[in-house]
Amino acid sequence: MAASLCGTAGLQADDNRGTKGAGAERLTGRGEAANTTVYEEAAGAEIQTGDDNRGKKGSGAERLTGQQDQSDAEESAVTESSDAAEAAGAEKDATGKKNAANEAKTDDEKFVEAAAKSGMADIKMGELAAQKGQSASVKQFGTRLAKDCKEAGEKLKQICDRKHAGKNISEADKQTKMKEMEAECAKKTEHLSSLSGAEFDKAFIEHTVTGHQKSIKKFEKQASEGEDPAYRSFASETLPTLREHLKIAQSLQENPNASLPEVREPAGAEIKSDADAQKSESDLNEQKDDDKESSEQEAQDDTKKSDAQITP
Repeated sequence: MAASLCGTAGLQADDNRGTKGAGAERLTGRGEAANTTVYEEAAGAEIQTGDDNRGKKGSGAERLTGQQDQSDAEESAVTESSDAAEAAGAEKDATGKKNAANEAKTDDEKFVEAAAKSGMADIKMGELAAQKGQSASVKQFGTRLAKDCKEAGEKLKQICDRKHAGKNISEADKQTKMKEMEAECAKKTEHLSSLSGAEFDKAFIEHTVTGHQKSIKKFEKQASEGEDPAYRSFASETLPTLREHLKIAQSLQENPNASLPEVREPAGAEIKSDADAQKSESDLNEQKDDDKESSEQEAQDDTKKSDAQITP
């Protein structure tokens, strides 16, 4: 019985130990489960703080950076637009001032400026023709064109210098004006400078014809309507040479190898003072009046003769 008790106790002890062991195992299981949970949390922490999280954070940073780049681009565009507007405004103001200055000029001053610019362009084109012309006639005409325009330009300059004597015009202002004219001249002849051969000859002749047709109209108007007698005289004296240039250019349009006429005395060869110009014009007007009186007298005489023949 003791053995039974011992056996029972042993069984109970074993059972208890087994049960306790199982419980311990279960507890250990729970611990392991808890450890697993901790492990999962740790794994989760790794996931959250690992590459994926960094990736998400990087994506956010990229989004923020993209927004910043877009903001910078928009700001740059606004700045550029503002700068463009300011530049356009400045250009408009400059154009307005230039137009106002042109409107303030007299017709004589406008004529002088136009004549100086066209003369400078003709000199440049003539020099180009002398260098690059394919036809010997074009070369010869280019040389004559440049020579005549230089001489006429010098005469006009002397008249202007005499007119401006005593006026406070700085050398800097003169240089600025000259540079502006040279830049405009270069712009007009830029295309012509890029050509060669027969193509150059054709373009040069066309430019000369068109330019001289315009110049002749301006010189004719100045010669008949100009206020200043010196400028009127200059325009009148220059017109024959301009017309001769136009005639030569038109003949070269038809035949680039056409022979050129004999050289005449260039325009403005004789420089006249204001008093001389006024005297010349006065003499011309007196001659016109004398011719008019003579014509009227002849008409009266003819009328008297007719009346005498009719009267019985």
